Amino acid sequence: MIRATFLGIVSIFTSLVTSSAWANSQTYQKTVDGHVLTLTVDAQAGSAKVEADGRLLGTVELGNPPDFLGPFEFDQTPVEILQIESGGTACEALYFAVVFSPAPTLSKAFGNCSDQKSVVSTANSVTLTLPAPDGGTDSYTIDDAGLHTVSTAPTPTGPPPTGDDDLASSVLAEGYGNLFAIRAPSAAIQKLVGPAMFNDLKTCSINQSPAAIPPYVVVASELSSSCRYPGVYFVFDRHGGVWVGTQPTPDADTTWYGSPPASVIKAANTYDKLINH
Repeated sequence: MIRATFLGIVSIFTSLVTSSAWANSQTYQKTVDGHVLTLTVDAQAGSAKVEADGRLLGTVELGNPPDFLGPFEFDQTPVEILQIESGGTACEALYFAVVFSPAPTLSKAFGNCSDQKSVVSTANSVTLTLPAPDGGTDSYTIDDAGLHTVSTAPTPTGPPPTGDDDLASSVLAEGYGNLFAIRAPSAAIQKLVGPAMFNDLKTCSINQSPAAIPPYVVVASELSSSCRYPGVYFVFDRHGGVWVGTQPTPDADTTWYGSPPASVIKAANTYDKLINH
């Protein structure tokens, strides 16, 4: 990754209030290459006015104090990126870019709600990168042409599916797991449940559609005539992990193999709700 290049200037970031409390009105300023960027917060309204050199650029909604991530530059154009947090958990943060040439402008909101950001600048652009829910990345690039978004799929990990008896490859053949780059060969399932159980599971038909429930894909055999178990869950993750849960009778408690984390069981329960509604 290219190292971030910061402006060779002294930037000043000051909150113009001394109280640490989130007061009804607060002003935040930063000097970027001689320009004064000001955010005036109205906490009661949950918004802030964004001004550059005394000119109003726009208004943003927020719930927490803003963060200034720069300054950065491309083509000798100063850029400041604002991290704006809602104050809730549904969407941790969104981002705005203030570009100072030829006249200061405020971009539209961008981001995927993650606050785990990294920012790099090159001679021609500034790029903010965030982790995506599916394990890939979302990148937002500001350059002379504006704001561009690029999403990168996760890199496949683990051994490739092998053979017709590979339960995971039969799921992948349907195309449902491709988003998560699942690689779970039959050997992983056999090691998890043992040879005898594995031979039983090979007779089970996947008769419910696989569902993507990040970071997992869940498939199930339900009331399959070829399977001795009324219900079987198969949960895969993108790193080659696999978990299996079986039900001895319809609607009975599920016996899980592999000591799954709570998130795996939650994914299976979520799958049930999706299928039954």
